[in-house]
Amino acid sequence: MDILDATIATGDIAADTIVAGNIAAGAVANSELADSIAIPGIFTLGRQTLTVTDDGVANDTLTPTSSYVELAQDATADGTTPDVVLDETGMTEGNLLIVVRIDANAGNVTINESDGVAESAGNITLSAGQFDSVSYIYTGTTWVQIAASENG
Repeated sequence: MDILDATIATGDIAADTIVAGNIAAGAVANSELADSIAIPGIFTLGRQTLTVTDDGVANDTLTPTSSYVELAQDATADGTTPDVVLDETGMTEGNLLIVVRIDANAGNVTINESDGVAESAGNITLSAGQFDSVSYIYTGTTWVQIAASENG
């Protein structure tokens, strides 16, 4: 059976009905998965990039548009630590956020703890080496740190 240019307003789709294909962003609204979902192969998150300034002021705001963020420092040699604040705009309970520092520029990057917005074990420092990371989950009101790794 093929469904071409059609809309299914309500109903159930039986197991193994859709064998292969692409479902466009926004094509499924307010849906629940029965029991579990299996994703064969590699699960890929979208990517967002953020380049922060090393001016030492908490003026670099991360408003996530993807669950995976590659963070880099601009390396303008201002000599201070970039301060990043997390934003909650458009977030939904259960959103995941993984931030990975991808550059090897000199200087640390700080992600600030902010009461009611981002709760963590103090301010998070991503060191000057590559690949330090921190992960959060959104509770519906606050980003909560669930993991961090110093890899650089």
